[in-house]
Amino acid sequence: MNSSKYPWINQNLIHLPLSSFPHALIINGPKGVGKRSLVRDLSKHLLLHELNESVLNEHEKLIDSKNHPDFYELDKDVIKVGDISRRKDDKWDSEKEEIQLKEAKSFLDFEDQKIERNFIESLLVAAGSKGTIFAHSASTEISVLQKLLKKDSLKNLSDKITKLIDRVVDTKKIVTENFYSPLMNGSSSIKEIVKSIPGDIDYNKDDSMAGGADAMLAWFLYTDPKTTKEEKNELKKNLIEYCSKDTLAIYHLIKYLLDQKNIN
Repeated sequence: MNSSKYPWINQNLIHLPLSSFPHALIINGPKGVGKRSLVRDLSKHLLLHELNESVLNEHEKLIDSKNHPDFYELDKDVIKVGDISRRKDDKWDSEKEEIQLKEAKSFLDFEDQKIERNFIESLLVAAGSKGTIFAHSASTEISVLQKLLKKDSLKNLSDKITKLIDRVVDTKKIVTENFYSPLMNGSSSIKEIVKSIPGDIDYNKDDSMAGGADAMLAWFLYTDPKTTKEEKNELKKNLIEYCSKDTLAIYHLIKYLLDQKNIN
C-alpha cells in the first residue's frame, strides 16, 4: 500500500498535532492491511514537515532509500546484543584494529573554484594511506567520493580515491548487527546511540544545528552573496562544531564496542 494514492490518509497526516505527538506509537492490525506503509509515511511526515524546500527532496530520497540518518526500520530478527563478531570478508578486523584520538582536522572552503580538488587532497592527507575509516550512514560519504571519482579533473587521483572508498566502514551497520540498548529508543541514529554509551557528548546542549538539514541550510546561507563576512564566520564555526561532535561520537562508539569485546 502507498498512502499517496489515498488522499484521506494524507489529509490525516497533514493535520496531526505534531507539537503534542507521543514519543512512541504501537500500530497493530492483521497482516496485509498496510501497517508498515503507514508507519513509513508517518515517519516521513514527522522528519520532513519543518524542512526548508531547498533540502526537502534530498531528505525524501534518503528516507525512500533507507539511508536517512534519523530513519531506520528496526528488525527484531537481526538485532544481536553484546557480542561483536565480524565475518572474514568484512573490511574491519576488530582483533587488529587500534583506535586513537588524534588532533581533529576539518575542511571548509566554499568559495574556491578548485574546492573539489582541494577537498580530496585535504582528505587524503588527513586519512593517510592505511587504517579503517568509520562513517555513520556511510552511503552518503561513499556516494560523494564516487561522484568525485568520475570527475575528469581528478582522474590522476582516481586510484587513491578508490582505495579511500574501500577503507570506509559504516558504523550504523555495525550497530544494527551487533548492539542495541533501550536508551536508543529503537533508533540507530548516532544522536540516540550516544545516550547508551560512555562519553560526555550532549546533542541537546546549546546546539546551533539540530541535524543534517540545518548543516545543509548553513551551506546555502554561506554561499548566498547577501551573507555578511561575520555571518559566514559564524556559520563556519557552527558547521565545524556540529561535524566535530558527530566525529567524536563515532570515536566513543567504536571505543566502547572494542572495550566490550575485550571484557567479554
